Parts: sequence; structure tokens; C-alpha cells
Amino acid sequence: MDSSSSDRDSNTAADDRIPESPVKGETLDRTVDETEAVFHAETDREQRRIRTLMYETDILEAVVESISPDDVFYDIGANVGVYTCFAGQHADRVVAFEPHEETAARLRENAELNDIDVTAFEMAVADYEGTASLTHPRRSPDELGTGEFSVAPVDDATDVADVAVTRVDAVVRENDLPRPAVAKIDVEGAEREVLDGGEETLSACRELFVEVHTDHVGVDGVVSRLTDVGFEVTTLRERGNTEFLRATTPPSAGSPK
Repeated sequence: MDSSSSDRDSNTAADDRIPESPVKGETLDRTVDETEAVFHAETDREQRRIRTLMYETDILEAVVESISPDDVFYDIGANVGVYTCFAGQHADRVVAFEPHEETAARLRENAELNDIDVTAFEMAVADYEGTASLTHPRRSPDELGTGEFSVAPVDDATDVADVAVTRVDAVVRENDLPRPAVAKIDVEGAEREVLDGGEETLSACRELFVEVHTDHVGVDGVVSRLTDVGFEVTTLRERGNTEFLRATTPPSAGSPK
């Protein structure tokens, strides 16, 4: 989830709190909505991701504020664990998915730094089970902190590795996992496939935050999948070719899912 100059204008609160870069190999503290988290920041991309929070402070705040102490939070497309480490401090448990081997290892390390109870699956998520080629755009370096790894078709991309692919519903059944109350999806173009492969599990969410990459997938198709299972959908923010959606269970639906 990379940024542009317009992102800075649209999220000045994040700009005001960007600390200086640490010496490589050190950790970096960040605060969102009075919640402090600490992260490893060894590569240039990691430093950028943590220093700026990718100009998503407002989205992070919305996610953190949505979580109650007894909630289970699913982080689908967790990267190095920014959402996991902030949301996880307010949730009872976190289940995270990240297919890139080094990034998944860093996710676990950051979760440990913040004493987060996370079950991390080193797998991509879609609407099938098997394997796929994980890619990233040629313009981006293949290093920790890169946020553009994808199993969705991407133009001008480089193959990184073959990775395991699963459906959320399958993982939940096979591992007897609790269903999430809140989930975040950021999968670089595979949003519809994640929703299709996790319909039973994700439709049980009280709130679902979806980052839609509109250069790969249409927003209308994602919104229709969410509304079809009973969510009310609002747009939190648009940023270039990215639209941040918030899907909530209507109060009229009865007791919390």
C-alpha cells in the first residue's frame, strides 16, 4: 500500500507524527489512537511503512475503535503486522494471513514484540485451495516492508515464489478457529476471491474493512458481494487507485454476529 503526495494532503494527522528514521536494525515506536506499538525497521521499506503508517492512520483508528476486548480479529494480507499489532492490543485473539515467507516471519516477530496472541498462516487467501505464483511489480523492490505482493494477475510483475493458497472457510474448519468479529482485507486485487472463499466466516463479522485496489478489481463487484450477505457498506476514503470500504452489520440484524 504505497503512498503519493496526495496521500500526505489527505492524512495530515499521520504526517504530524512521523518520527525520524531509526538506525537500521533498531525498532520504531508508533502511536495510533493512544495505542502504542513497536516494530522492527531494518529495511528502507520497513522504515517507510512504519514511519508513515502508509498514510492510513485514519483507517487504523477506525479499525482499533471498532474492536472490543472479547473480539477475534482477522488480518488478511497482514504484511509485517501493522494492523495486527495495533488491533491485537484491543482484541482477545488475532488470526493473520501473509504468504511471503520473510514478511510472515517479521509479522510474528512484531507480534511477539507487542505481546500479541496471533495465529499466523503463511498462505495466500483466495477462493480455492492449492498453490499460486506470488508476484510483485517490477518497479518495487522485493524486500521486507513491500506491500504489493499478490497472487492476483498483475501487469509487469516479477514472480517471487510459489506459495500455498487457501480459503478462509477451509482454514477455519480445519483448525477449529473462532470466527472473527472484525476483519481487515488487503490483498492487492484478490478482494472478491477472498470474500467468495470466506463467505461463511466473514459474513459473521460485525465489521469488515476492505482495501480495494481499483486498478485490479472493480469496487462495485466488491460492494455487491458485501451487500449480498447483509452488510451495509460505506467508503471511508479514496486514495488514487485505492478505495477503503467499511462494511457493517445493520443494527436491525439483531444480536451481534
